[in-house]
Amino acid sequence: MFVGAEECIGCHDEEGERWRGSYHDRSMQVAKPGTVLGRFDGSILRRFDETWRFVREEADFFVEYETAGRPVERLRVTHTFGFEPLQQFLVSVSGGRKQALPVAWDSRPEAEGGQRWFGLQPGEPTPPGDPLHWKGLAYNWNSQCA
Repeated sequence: MFVGAEECIGCHDEEGERWRGSYHDRSMQVAKPGTVLGRFDGSILRRFDETWRFVREEADFFVEYETAGRPVERLRVTHTFGFEPLQQFLVSVSGGRKQALPVAWDSRPEAEGGQRWFGLQPGEPTPPGDPLHWKGLAYNWNSQCA
């Protein structure tokens, strides 16, 4: 059972000091101002027949996902995943599942081609029901990452 970093550091000071501020410390954080690097200002990314819109309301971050012939889904971003050179985002879906999105924020400086949204799967679209669709097993944090 995971009890949290602070509980562990209480008994492991030296390891905690090396860990604090490291890539592992920042690998997964609660989505809030200061941890979210992506531009959630109404920016839009279109991929195949999908539209991804990134919005912020006060301290909350949302993705509005639309695909041909279906209503817009509004997904609350709960966690960030990584921070450099890209940051991915987890959203909560039914059944307590957390899904990673198939789009990410390129956190590199603009001069290096960064500061933009991009799709993680180039090539052909992945239809619903395919294990590689973002709502499928491959993008499920509960079973693939946690």
